[in-house]
Amino acid sequence: SYSFCTLLVRTMTDKIKVFVRLRPRITEGAQDVTNGYDDVLRYSEHRVCPLLGKEAERGKDGYVFQKVFSPTCTNEEVFDEVKEVTAAALDGISGTILAYGQTATGKTHTMRGSTNDSGVTERIVNCLFSEIPKRADWSFTVEVAYFEIHNEKVYDLISGSGKDLDLRVDNVQGLQYDKVSTADEAKASLDCGEANRKKSKTDLNEYSSRSHTVFKIQITGVSGAKRRKSTLHLVDLAGSENAKAAGYSDDSTQREGGAINKSLLALTSVIKGLADKNAHINYRDSKITRILQNSLGGNARTYIICCITAAKKYFAETMSTIHFADRARVVYNAVKVNEVDGTKSVPWDSYNKVVTMYREDLDLAAAREQKLRKQMVSECAAVLRLAHEEMAKTEELYHEMDYQNQMALQNIAAVHEKRLKQSKSEKQQLQDELNTLKKQEEELRSRVELSESAMKAEGEKLVEIKALKDKIAAKEKEVSELSKDNERLAGEVRAKDCDMEKTTACLEETEEKVKSMQSKDTEMQEENNKMKEAISSALTEVKAMTKEAKSGGPSIKCSPLKDLSNDVLKKVEEMKKAPLLSQILKDQVWPATARHVSPTRSPAANKKSQAPPGKKRKSPSKSPVRTPTPMSKLSSLLSPQKPPPKKTKAKRAKA
Repeated sequence: SYSFCTLLVRTMTDKIKVFVRLRPRITEGAQDVTNGYDDVLRYSEHRVCPLLGKEAERGKDGYVFQKVFSPTCTNEEVFDEVKEVTAAALDGISGTILAYGQTATGKTHTMRGSTNDSGVTERIVNCLFSEIPKRADWSFTVEVAYFEIHNEKVYDLISGSGKDLDLRVDNVQGLQYDKVSTADEAKASLDCGEANRKKSKTDLNEYSSRSHTVFKIQITGVSGAKRRKSTLHLVDLAGSENAKAAGYSDDSTQREGGAINKSLLALTSVIKGLADKNAHINYRDSKITRILQNSLGGNARTYIICCITAAKKYFAETMSTIHFADRARVVYNAVKVNEVDGTKSVPWDSYNKVVTMYREDLDLAAAREQKLRKQMVSECAAVLRLAHEEMAKTEELYHEMDYQNQMALQNIAAVHEKRLKQSKSEKQQLQDELNTLKKQEEELRSRVELSESAMKAEGEKLVEIKALKDKIAAKEKEVSELSKDNERLAGEVRAKDCDMEKTTACLEETEEKVKSMQSKDTEMQEENNKMKEAISSALTEVKAMTKEAKSGGPSIKCSPLKDLSNDVLKKVEEMKKAPLLSQILKDQVWPATARHVSPTRSPAANKKSQAPPGKKRKSPSKSPVRTPTPMSKLSSLLSPQKPPPKKTKAKRAKA
């Protein structure tokens, strides 16, 4: 029997090796679906340089990887870069090959291949069984298992039982292992499990993987007292999906996409934590990270093949994959050779103690887990009860609101039907109006065509009209000024009208006085006529006496004549004292000695009589003053006098 032996530990650090593979162009007939393929990024043997957005700032440096596979490369070229994992597995070093990337970028093609180009998984199996005969000193036992993680549940693909398997640390409990001795037997188990894998059609891929698959190869080698044990994980991850681009056909496909994206997010966070060298890495967020715990920062050689597309449409998803690869390439694994040397044995008692201690820890952990599950179940049941109650209340509210909505819809339908009838009649009226308007439009168009020539002439007239408008505006300005003057004059006229009313009143009084005076005037005229007759008789006598004096006749004494003239003058003076006669004499008689400027005299003549400004008026030559004699006074009174000038209406108004 084989006794417990110490493990010979030879630890070495090893970086995760990251490769990038570009898928070829996707063509549908003659149409190239990946439009802008060469405008998204450029690549060389070890470098990828994005050309869009902020990523273009990296310039020529880009992102450096172990190797970049061109779109025309084959699976054989990819295998040549990772085939060393088989020799290391036979030497007791565990290994993992993992395909990561967006959906429809060639992950399954890389791992499974096609009829003409076998995938990495089959090539690893062939290489493994071709290397075993070369180690004649060792006897190897190979066991294979194939399982998938679908909606965070683990299913055995070889047995096809459909049972959700438990997971303890990184081991799947109840998994079926097939012991194989040839590559064909291993491929048969692989094909059997592939037939049970869940796939469905999406807008991006006709055979889209809906789960993560792991093909597990356990290798046990014995050589004398030495024993080696290693594990190979060949992982084909489901691709990250955009719900809008994938176009899920049903709810189950949508749930699968959500579970896939959630598990890939957990894987990305683990890689980021390892790259940042965080103290705690949470592997328990997803089952795929728990299974690959040793492969990510643990005891295994890990190769990650990141599949991308250079299509412009999926540039964001491509950059997400490149960022994942850039973080993963700086993660280190603590690789150990899992070899046991049987020559260095230890006491069975210590072994049993260790086993018992681990079993007790496992039992305690299982009890805690069972207790937590029961507690979670009870809490979930309470939450479900509350949810059912809330749903019942919501359902009642829904029925009530549904009834109200139906009534409201009926009312709205009736209103809409009434409005529809009205709108139909209005539509007919509008249609008739539209027809009449169309006819009018045709008439107007014909008129417009005829008036186009007239419009040109009118354009010239418009220029003239514009000039006239300017003149009218100026005249209107003048008119406004004149209207202001008219308003002022109207005010003055109103004041003058008031004065005229007063004047007319005075004139009426004056007319009455004049009528009374005219009656008195007739009486005075009669007396004047009598006086004139007496005076004329006296004058005839005087003239006769003067002729006799001139002819040398007998001298006549003048005393009687003087007495007569004096009597006449006295009577005239008495007549002057009378008010009516004095007024008449003032209006009709002017003394000969008085100086008077006629109102009918021309302005030029009046100006001549006035002295020019700045010059003194010449005083008239002084002549000896003659005292008037009674005869001169009488002659002046009896001489015919010019009547005074009549006053015009304007002068009367002014007066």
